[in-house]
Amino acid sequence: MPKKKPAAANEYTTLLTDGRTVRVLPTTNRIETWELRWPDHENRGAIDTHRVRGTKLDAVHEAEEIRRRLDAGIAPHLGRKVRVAEKAAVPLTVKQTEFHTLETAEQEWAESFGKKPRSLAGARYNLQRYVYPAIEIHNAMGKPTGETICLREMALEDITDRTITTWLRSLQYAKSNRDKPFSASTRALALRNLNTVLNYAVKRKWIQENPAKGQKVDLYGVKTKDSFEDEAQFFRVLRHLPDWAKAPVIVLAYTGVRFGEGAGFIVSAIDMDRCRIYIDRQIQDGEITTVKTVGSEDWVPFHPSLKPIFEAHLSTLRNRGPFDLLFVGQTARGKSLQNPSLNRALRAACEAAGLDIRVTCHGLRRSLASWLHDRGVPVKTIQKILRHQDIRTTMSYIDVSEAKATEAMGRLTPIPEGVLT
Repeated sequence: MPKKKPAAANEYTTLLTDGRTVRVLPTTNRIETWELRWPDHENRGAIDTHRVRGTKLDAVHEAEEIRRRLDAGIAPHLGRKVRVAEKAAVPLTVKQTEFHTLETAEQEWAESFGKKPRSLAGARYNLQRYVYPAIEIHNAMGKPTGETICLREMALEDITDRTITTWLRSLQYAKSNRDKPFSASTRALALRNLNTVLNYAVKRKWIQENPAKGQKVDLYGVKTKDSFEDEAQFFRVLRHLPDWAKAPVIVLAYTGVRFGEGAGFIVSAIDMDRCRIYIDRQIQDGEITTVKTVGSEDWVPFHPSLKPIFEAHLSTLRNRGPFDLLFVGQTARGKSLQNPSLNRALRAACEAAGLDIRVTCHGLRRSLASWLHDRGVPVKTIQKILRHQDIRTTMSYIDVSEAKATEAMGRLTPIPEGVLT
């Protein structure tokens, strides 16, 4: 793209000659930046300026508005009165200034390299994929505002640090082509490439400072709810699960065991009479290993309603000995249950149920902690069921629902009437 020569300082076109007539120059459809100038009578010798982005006709219309305010004795854009003697015809001029968008700055930055480095193509690809597309603006609470932001066509002088902050927050909640939020590493890469282009613009003196300098990416990503609010929500999702995933998901949710421990269940570990199951192994990377911690090797109680679930599942197993795995993979060829496949089934079931949550197998363990806490079970008991060594870990699992918090506030003593009188 050829460089546009900046207008010389004396290349001005007088648009307004007096307070009554306006000479409209031939208009174009090109979006450009125009600078309106007029003398500042309160500070003799000084010039007031105002920039307009649009077509040449847009600049003329803005000049008409400034002329109208000057004739009324109001200083444009300041709202203060000027002396009556200064209401006479004021020469108001406009000129075209050098204009760069983020895209044109990126193109000139790429052309500035003599020998193109190998990383240049990757940087330009990242800008095209992550920085340039228009995305929906989200507020600080992660709620969409109905507006969009597109850095691609913005003038460099219009990009501020607040613009970058809004873009980063919106990118955090935007969906990629795989229909999931962009990761923190992807957002950090996009910010780094944007920083490079803006630093080049500062070097060329197109802008005074880099608005992206010092901006940081939220490394924790999108704070999406990862557990079920109550059992009713869980049963609603359960109806949309495939048959092979229902039994493992129910057992994980109603025992609170880790996925690797649930995948390592053997047939003989279930004690139907005392409603408990023994945990002494786990599946990790397809291999049978010991449990995560020493305290994790223990009997885990389960709800009596799980007994018919276990019995129905055991009746479907063929040629399974007492030391064979209780759950097998989706293909049922003797391989162990796989975490990614079960997570995909849970995610699809949540979407089919119309829930905006991303529950994983570990989210079932967190859900059980919240359900027990809502039933008034002490945190120490929940720690025993989940087999946590530190009670602070158990407390971090508990998610107090909004309904539970509202119910708790309702237990306060009502404020007596007439306390303000």
